[in-house]
Amino acid sequence: MSDSGVLHTVESRDGTPIAYEEFGEGPPLVLVHGGVSDRTYWAPVLPELTRHFTVHTVDRRGRGDSGGSRTAESYAIDQEYADVAAVADAIGGPVHLLGHSYGGICALEGALQTDNLRTLVLYEPPIGLEGPAGIPAEFIEQLDALIAEGELDRAVEVMMGELVGLPQDALAELRADPAAWQPMVDTVPTLPRELRSVNAFTFDAGRYGVLDVPTVLIAGSLSPPELHIGIRLVDDAVPDSRVVMMEGVDHEAVTTGPAVLTSTLVDALAGGGR
Repeated sequence: MSDSGVLHTVESRDGTPIAYEEFGEGPPLVLVHGGVSDRTYWAPVLPELTRHFTVHTVDRRGRGDSGGSRTAESYAIDQEYADVAAVADAIGGPVHLLGHSYGGICALEGALQTDNLRTLVLYEPPIGLEGPAGIPAEFIEQLDALIAEGELDRAVEVMMGELVGLPQDALAELRADPAAWQPMVDTVPTLPRELRSVNAFTFDAGRYGVLDVPTVLIAGSLSPPELHIGIRLVDDAVPDSRVVMMEGVDHEAVTTGPAVLTSTLVDALAGGGR
């Protein structure tokens, strides 16, 4: 991602090495990316965030410098909860923990497995999409077919356009940036297993009453409405939470509105999340 980063690894509960890269100086902030990406996803927001925090960008398992298979057969989402907790526990002092999209589910559940948190931040986790509101099986099968045929660019286009709802002009801009596009192409084979995990995830509100850290729930005003479902569910379930709506941006503010996202995070975390 950058020559200035320091790469670390920590062993997760099942022995899988999980890599994370450290930048900047200040209170520790751990960033957990979503689907079809790796730790390089956060590059657009690093220059500003590293002025305020020591930023730790995680490679989720099965990509980047982390271990773990990309196949569905050996994968379970709860492995990723332990991965997040392992990274948080490896960093000295309580951390701000941010999870985006699928990484938001991993961060929420990982927060239940560590005591080393200062603040939990979730950016549109795909929660509450099980059952009729879930991702259609036909859509996932379409991605399976594209990936099997080696049509990885097309699989990313379908995912970003039809699932995330990214407008065509924003999609074209994203595709024109190799630093943003290529990691998605490289990691899209992991997407079907994650979408099936989203469909199978059941949100049990009663489990999260024990989260005693400030929780900030951020959303983009231009995101599809279904991506706001999880924000409302978590807000109702967690004792100390608040919602921050980012005007004029969508689910991919890291790339489409980095200044909005960074200012939101800096402001939200300035008071320890309160």
